[in-house]
Amino acid sequence: MTALLRMYPGDGWLILALNTLVQVTAVILAAWLLARVSDQRNAAWRHNIYFVALLCVLASPILTWVVQTSGIALLTLRTPAPAMHVRGSSDSAPESSALAIPTQQQVRVAPPVELKAQNLEQVAPVESRIADSFPDNLRACVGFVVLIWLTGMVFHLARWCHGLYLIAALRREVRPLACESMAQVMHQVREAVGTTRLPQMATSVGLDRPMMVGLIRPLVILPEDTLRSLPKPELADILIHECAHAVCLHHVVALLQRVATIVYWFHPLVYLMNRELARAREELCDNYVLRCSNAPRYARTLLDVSQLLVDTSPQRAALGLFSYRWSLEDRVAGLLDRRRRITIRANRWSAAAVSTTFLFLAILIAGTSIVQADPPVKPEPEPRTPSAPVLISTLSAGDQPQREANNEYAGNIYAVRFSPDGNTLAASWGDGTIKLWDVASRKNTAIFVSPKAQPNETILIKSFAYSPDGKTVASGNNGSMTAGMIRLWDTTNGQNTAKYNGRDKPWLAGIAGIYCVVFSNDGKTLVTGSEDNVIRFWDAGSGAVTATLKADPSDRIYALAVSPDGKTLASGSSQGTIKLWDINSRTNAATFKAVGKGNSVYSVAFSPDGKTLGAGCWMEGGGMLWDIASGTNTVKFKPDRADSAGTNNPNDMTYSVAFSPDGGVFAQGCHNGIIVLWDVKSSKKIAVLTGHSALVRSLAFSPDGRRLASASDDSSIKLWSLFAKGGRTEAE
Repeated sequence: MTALLRMYPGDGWLILALNTLVQVTAVILAAWLLARVSDQRNAAWRHNIYFVALLCVLASPILTWVVQTSGIALLTLRTPAPAMHVRGSSDSAPESSALAIPTQQQVRVAPPVELKAQNLEQVAPVESRIADSFPDNLRACVGFVVLIWLTGMVFHLARWCHGLYLIAALRREVRPLACESMAQVMHQVREAVGTTRLPQMATSVGLDRPMMVGLIRPLVILPEDTLRSLPKPELADILIHECAHAVCLHHVVALLQRVATIVYWFHPLVYLMNRELARAREELCDNYVLRCSNAPRYARTLLDVSQLLVDTSPQRAALGLFSYRWSLEDRVAGLLDRRRRITIRANRWSAAAVSTTFLFLAILIAGTSIVQADPPVKPEPEPRTPSAPVLISTLSAGDQPQREANNEYAGNIYAVRFSPDGNTLAASWGDGTIKLWDVASRKNTAIFVSPKAQPNETILIKSFAYSPDGKTVASGNNGSMTAGMIRLWDTTNGQNTAKYNGRDKPWLAGIAGIYCVVFSNDGKTLVTGSEDNVIRFWDAGSGAVTATLKADPSDRIYALAVSPDGKTLASGSSQGTIKLWDINSRTNAATFKAVGKGNSVYSVAFSPDGKTLGAGCWMEGGGMLWDIASGTNTVKFKPDRADSAGTNNPNDMTYSVAFSPDGGVFAQGCHNGIIVLWDVKSSKKIAVLTGHSALVRSLAFSPDGRRLASASDDSSIKLWSLFAKGGRTEAE
């Protein structure tokens, strides 16, 4: 199972492959129908149709990739809408905020357990339990199909290479043809094919049929028996036919056919296309002969040559006088057909029309996207303003592991997150652990411990993310030896189910550490930001890096957020820039520049409607709102000096920000430990929450919007109740 999952190419590549197969099937069927309903006795016309189809078949993967990565949607097919999600009233849970994570019921984490390093190393590296549109058994089946496809490709490539080997051996044994003794025949051949420069010619004792071989230097080879037994007029007919292959570059077309067979060896319509193209090619070369000869004589020539045939000649990688799967009777009947059109070139305008039609068909299929129809949504309730916010609990780390006794960062809490169902609160620490608490009982339920490469290694988990279904937690390592490592944790049993290594570029004396981790809205992709100015997209199932985005040189990616519609990625950096990236095309859509000195952007968050971007900048008044459509900084939230009264540090620079699930409240965590709540609509201050004595690194609203969690360098997590309920707060 694990080996087959490793063969899974990723959802994006699977969709591209399916689109390509549909495209190939449609183009070949269109070519076959067009050839059937049009002039079937015009070999040049049929050859043009199937040759254009062959080019489209070979170009279809590239065309599909270009169209899909550029975000072009020429045709949109909508599937039926899912059941309508009814928003709750003021007492029910609204949708999640920044990542628009659907709320689902997850299995509660087992009783408190600390996972040791020696147990984690026994876990299978890729059998993660991430929620995807395709389950693991289907992914394994796709991986098996990919394995079969690769095996078939290798087999057909080996057959072709064997044919090339036989042709190379044949070329070494041939003898040059004495053209001086056949001057009249050669003159007739030049006149017939319309060129003054004929391909090289030779004779062979072991060959039983005329053929042309070679790609760069075509060589026409005649059997010795044919050269001796046939009169010169019939010999001229054979040479005209073979030289016509060279003049029309049929050896290049045959190479393209072989490539199509190797790649699409499983597709029956590809064999149909190649067979029809080969037949049209032979008929086209026969037309060269019929222009200067008569059909009965040429038919007798074919009959005479066929009597010398045996089944020992190499046919692969060569063009012969006789085509595979085309009987001599049918060929002679076609030669003697009085309605046969003896043309050697298709009409230029007709050829252009066919090319344009097939290309449009291929682009139309490549640009087809299947989306789910939007369900009807009830009007959103008006955002609620917090009333009487109060601290209801302080969660501390408890006893630190003994191995972290000398780690000065062990007490720092870098990130805090609610699970999608709101029942669990998780936080990542500077000791390389992620701790989980039950929100209702405030009890620690699990600890995820990242194994160390060496006993003295310092591991900082500066960010982690829940998958949309809440069953998986992804964490990114920072620190020293294992920096750049991503680990996936199963929240149902606490096991480390997978680890991905993104250490592909050193940063100064160490390795590029990970500062931020987010899931895509569908859970299929993991996105990380590192100190090497690179944003990486990971396939959440296989762990493969599917794409990378480069920020400005010497920049560090401190923050990431995905828009509610899943189409845009926002990043904040050490150079004070906020960039918006188109997730489909992997391109930079916009860049916002923060204002002020030392203006690193440490956090970014989308409003639930996706129209506003919040940012936490390392400057006074660093809580900023940006209008995404216009790219303007609309609001700067700056606490008053009086808000910092009672703290040991008057510095109110912003580090963390968050939107409430209904978009009505913007929370701002500051360097001096205060948290300020702002009304987004009026830009007025709602409340100032005090209690932390150090930098507030992370903020998170519960999915129902009733609680706010804050994490600080003072080694504590505080849980705040934002709304009074029946005249009483949760703490009362």
